[in-house]
Amino acid sequence: MVLTNLRGDNSLATCSNSCFHDNHLFGGQYKIPFVNACLLLSPLSLQSEFATVPAPTVLARLFVHLVESMLKRLLSAFSPDTTANKLLRLDWIEALQTPGCALCHMAQRKSQRYVETLLNEAVTDVDQRDTWRAARGLCHWHAWMATETPHSGGSLAILYADVLHRDLEHLAVLTAAVPATRRWRSQRSLAQRLQSWLRSWRQQRPCPVCSLWREQEQIYLHVLLDDWQEPELAQAFTASSGLCWWHTLRLVEQGKQHAHLPAVLAAQQVHLQKLQDELHEFIRKQDYRLARQPYGREADAWRRVVALYVGMRGGHGSAGQDGH
Repeated sequence: MVLTNLRGDNSLATCSNSCFHDNHLFGGQYKIPFVNACLLLSPLSLQSEFATVPAPTVLARLFVHLVESMLKRLLSAFSPDTTANKLLRLDWIEALQTPGCALCHMAQRKSQRYVETLLNEAVTDVDQRDTWRAARGLCHWHAWMATETPHSGGSLAILYADVLHRDLEHLAVLTAAVPATRRWRSQRSLAQRLQSWLRSWRQQRPCPVCSLWREQEQIYLHVLLDDWQEPELAQAFTASSGLCWWHTLRLVEQGKQHAHLPAVLAAQQVHLQKLQDELHEFIRKQDYRLARQPYGREADAWRRVVALYVGMRGGHGSAGQDGH
């Protein structure tokens, strides 16, 4: 099977792996949906062939590291087999065992994997460089995440040197000296260029890592709602810390009409009420007369209520509340 990119050529990859075309795995009727799913790689991150890395290698690694959950979810919609749903549900159950917002933890983990893959293999791709230039690199969260990625210095230098070169060119136009005989004409033109320059900073494209995570986040939220009646998922959510307010809002946005939304929100409300009770207990023990009373679970309630409103430290990125 030959997969084509959005421009209609065959440069994306030629899939030689038998699982891409074996009827025993997907069934003949699922070939076209799978091809369409592969084509989603282009708008997400893989918009053209890579300059220095073999295309089949890049496609395989990006499939594993970047959009595995999206393709699992898409394929499950066309197949009676629920294996993909189970895998995504297991991601939820694993994340819910970690203190704090489960989606914040998944965002951290999957963003890290995407940043690593991008820096290691995709930084020399022309189309990727165009996307990064338009976004002026990465958001605050993902940029500092990239600096902590091993051996990332060379890739980051190439990426940001390109961005800086373009921005310096634009700034040079604004600061260029104007002959005295033409100054009266250039004043209005300069004001327009300054306004356009400011607008380019305020309306730049979102961080590419944030954009990819938003796609995956939607899928995970739908899985939480669709599979809520699965006992292991509901039990894991009940025993967890729930979601932060940001992801609670995202859940409501995604599932306004979903039949399971009230049940999920009711479980979230229990978490919030429990946190409020623990906050009151923590505040009560601040009284000097109770100084000898030991703290229980309420000891870190003040930290958890901060995380409830802002998410985990460094979270959300440019597509969330932080901005670029």
